[in-house]
Amino acid sequence: MDTIIAEKPRLLGTYSIPSAALYIVATTNQTTNLKLNTRHLYHWAREGLVGGYLTGIQNRRLFVNFRDLISLRAIAIMRASGLKHHEIQTAERVIARHYNCDYPFASVQFWTLPPKDIFVKEDNVLLSASRHMQAAMDIFGERLQPMRDLAFDIFGLSASWQPYNNVLFDPQIQFGEPCIQGTRISTQVLWSFHEAGDSIETLSHFYGIPPKRIEDAIAWENQIQKAVNEREGK
Repeated sequence: MDTIIAEKPRLLGTYSIPSAALYIVATTNQTTNLKLNTRHLYHWAREGLVGGYLTGIQNRRLFVNFRDLISLRAIAIMRASGLKHHEIQTAERVIARHYNCDYPFASVQFWTLPPKDIFVKEDNVLLSASRHMQAAMDIFGERLQPMRDLAFDIFGLSASWQPYNNVLFDPQIQFGEPCIQGTRISTQVLWSFHEAGDSIETLSHFYGIPPKRIEDAIAWENQIQKAVNEREGK
């Protein structure tokens, strides 16, 4: 069940495009013809589907915030489900206009129905963003694919993302880097210590965290490392 967080929205969290691509690849079904890479994310950012900002002059220095990351992952999921780029753009514009929001795919809970429909729910009624908010039949409900693992604030904006058990992205903690849920402990730091030879038991004792949570953090980072190796052709 999605949770609601009573917190004033802030645009925190900073991710390079290559880092964002790794997080998305590690949590997105890549069995389709879409093999996500940084080129896709740069293209989506330039198309205006996210609000990424630039540092320096060259586009390879493009960074995105937390809600951009959530939006990019949503787009990746939709593309992997078979939705075409122009269909996603149409739904994005319709949702943004209907709800007057800057981050449609990070502000509104939505469902996809391959091959080309994107739905939102309003007053318990399904509306098709792909068809300019036309009401949809309830029979579609059991076939819809939801966006999961997000928590929203009272303003309806995504506030955190839990991509793995005991692992949380919170834009207000450690600049939005993945941490063990309920702590400020970076999963990447734990993974580095473990790779250097520290045992699960040693890390558990040092940080005062149950071994299972350490194991989950390391398993998550192994997923990221797998995405790195695939990107580098190892």
